[in-house]
Amino acid sequence: MQLKHTYTYLLIFLFLHSFLGVIAQEGNKLPLAEVLANVEKDFNCAFSYNSITIEDHFVSESKYTSLEDAVTQLQAISLFDFTPVSAGNIAISLKDGVDYYCFEVKEPTTKTPLADEALTTEFQRLRTGTNGQAFAYLPQNSANITLGGTSIEAREMQLTDLTTASCNVIMLSTRVEQLRPVFLTQYITQGIDKEADGSIAIHTDDFIVLPGLIDKDVLFTLQALPGIQSVNENISYLNIRGGTNDQNLMRWDGIKMYQNGHFFGLISAFNPSLTHRVNVIRNGTRASLGDGVSGTIELFTNDEVARSFSSEVGVNMLSADAFMDIPLAKNLSTQVAGRKSLNTIWSSPTYNAYFDSAFQNTEISQSFESGQTEEPDFSFYDLGMRTLWKPTDRDHIRFNLIAYENRLNFSETTPTMPLPDSRILNSGLQQHTLAAGATHQRTWTETFQTKLLATASSYKLNATNADVANDQRLDQENTVEETSVFLEATYIPFQQTSLTVGYEFVETGITDLQQIDNPLFFREEKNVMRRNSGFAVLEYLSQDKNTNINIGVRANHYNKFNTTFVEPRLSLSHRFLDHFTIELLGELKSQNTSQVIDLQKDFLGVENRRWQLSDPNRIPLLQSQQSSIGLSFHKNRLLINIEPYLKKVDGITAQSQGFQNQFENLSDIGSYTVKGVDMLLNKKFNAVTTWLSYSYADNRYRFDQLQPTVFHNNLDITHTLNAGGNYKWKQFDVALGLNWHTGKPYTAPDRTNPVTDGSINYAFPNAERIKDYVRVDTSVLYSFQISKQVRALAGISFWNLLDRENHVRSYFTLDDDQNVNRINDRALPFTSNAAFRIFF
Repeated sequence: MQLKHTYTYLLIFLFLHSFLGVIAQEGNKLPLAEVLANVEKDFNCAFSYNSITIEDHFVSESKYTSLEDAVTQLQAISLFDFTPVSAGNIAISLKDGVDYYCFEVKEPTTKTPLADEALTTEFQRLRTGTNGQAFAYLPQNSANITLGGTSIEAREMQLTDLTTASCNVIMLSTRVEQLRPVFLTQYITQGIDKEADGSIAIHTDDFIVLPGLIDKDVLFTLQALPGIQSVNENISYLNIRGGTNDQNLMRWDGIKMYQNGHFFGLISAFNPSLTHRVNVIRNGTRASLGDGVSGTIELFTNDEVARSFSSEVGVNMLSADAFMDIPLAKNLSTQVAGRKSLNTIWSSPTYNAYFDSAFQNTEISQSFESGQTEEPDFSFYDLGMRTLWKPTDRDHIRFNLIAYENRLNFSETTPTMPLPDSRILNSGLQQHTLAAGATHQRTWTETFQTKLLATASSYKLNATNADVANDQRLDQENTVEETSVFLEATYIPFQQTSLTVGYEFVETGITDLQQIDNPLFFREEKNVMRRNSGFAVLEYLSQDKNTNINIGVRANHYNKFNTTFVEPRLSLSHRFLDHFTIELLGELKSQNTSQVIDLQKDFLGVENRRWQLSDPNRIPLLQSQQSSIGLSFHKNRLLINIEPYLKKVDGITAQSQGFQNQFENLSDIGSYTVKGVDMLLNKKFNAVTTWLSYSYADNRYRFDQLQPTVFHNNLDITHTLNAGGNYKWKQFDVALGLNWHTGKPYTAPDRTNPVTDGSINYAFPNAERIKDYVRVDTSVLYSFQISKQVRALAGISFWNLLDRENHVRSYFTLDDDQNVNRINDRALPFTSNAAFRIFF
């Protein structure tokens, strides 16, 4: 086990060492005209130039200390000379040796011109005309150039092969992509967009700070969206419109993930440097996606082959991380990222706050407080890799590998026994994921593309609980092994219409093991299920891009049930009267995996949920129905969005809900129904973005064999309010936010007769509520240039700024004297964090 940690530390060390000699990729690029306007404002100067000459030119974003510094840097990285003509007046002209080139871009198969296509060079961002032509300035000293765009595959060419005497005909393949138009940019803040199919996209490269965060923790970010929250502040238990976390489909580059958190759920296990984009679907899921009866979260890595080496290294008060983007050839590059907890070196106040929250009211904290346990040894790490290879202009091959782990070890002694009779035994908990995937996309023609994806993943949760007093050892293990094959073909018969058909095969095996050594007991259950799915999706985008229709159907056949479910899906949006958009979304979905709690103290009380497969005799398939209608108004940087919805999920088991009342040891099959509405108000000013989101939900169970049959869901949070804003001033980004929601339901003992026959006598289930949850957060980031090629980012955040004592769970126990004790799980108190990151 020590060897494994040695390799982890060694890899992190090699990352850090390699960064010290790295020259970085350019930063974000801005229009040259915008940069010049900012320089004029900052240094009270004026530039003289022909606007037509520079309108397509972009330069790397930078900070300037003086006018002379700005002129020096801009002249070095652009195609222009900057010549002072008088005090504060600078003339701009093309450098000597810069030639004017014409490009006529054509599709290689049909030889037809590619009109209205975005095209980029090192210095400019262009758009082809109706004849497929674009014009660019290029320096004669360039050895080669690269042409490419958002929908055109990049191609590298020798400058000596081009001519200025006539228009250069260039064959560039277009990327055949499913139509995904964006109709609401900056849905909450910069980097968060709402797409026409109802999904929400988070672009981490463009994303700016949110209150309480200094790193781009993608799963924490989701909680800023209406209808998504974590009732217990744990990102492993994200609740999408009242559903449980196991009802969310989470995929990383197409691989289904069964574990998503470090610190046993308090922070995301997905390295933000490796995550390029996140898509969240609350309703109207595309028919190509199965599972996830409550919602879908898709994480994607960058889809572009790196042209130059870039890297970054960062540290905060919980962990250190490193990232490299390495070009291996002109058509091959790889990204590698790693992160490791720092508590083995230093237990920061932030780490201590997270540790106390993660392990409160568990066997670990109880044993430690009684003096039976030494200070626990806890650590986490994650490693990720993504490799892209484009052997031809038409082929796109991707390889993915990810591994991450949480590990806890502690020793227990019997202090009442004198030496040498006292005993020391080791207990521990490990949560580990290893997953891999390979994707091949091929563009056969301008209108036809295929995609083949194969994945394999393994998730393992195991615990060893040494009971010294009773001379007993309990081993528990929960393992998920899954393989899948996915094939789809997309055909675009017309410019505004696409048809996608496909097939998916998934085999899932789950093993559950429990073993006791005194008295000897062993139980192992292994179940395997195979799912065969076919789907078809028809999408239409009107020429004016005001109407988007996505209609599909999916058929899932589950071999153990010998049953096929037909699931229609619909997403429709239409913009009218210039500023209004209406949305209609609907879906039927099914799922064959869920989590169950056998005992609240399973796995040392830290992770008491274990994965299970549906079974015809015991556990039905989960099935959901959801519909919603939304209306948006967007004008003058003001957005108002309202979306009522109705959602029902059938097939849930009582043991999957985590009851800690009269139903804790009962079994039944039931459902829950949510009636709700999500609302968002967003207003942008020059340097300030503000938002206010509100969600109302009425979430109720129905279990026919329990009494009463209908009662409030454990996740019934009636009112949720999220307000915040961020302000950008020079190199500073500041964010402040308020989170408020009604308390989570709980079941109280009967007031007149709390104990009956040695057990708690509970009143009506979930009739009481914890006090309202209120949290204020703030964050400040400062970015600056260390040199022309190295920039840095420093930040500090304050979580629960007012240090309010919020409770996220409340339950009751009996002590040895038959007294009822109330136990409250507390949310994080006031917790600060600081980070520093360098980009090379």
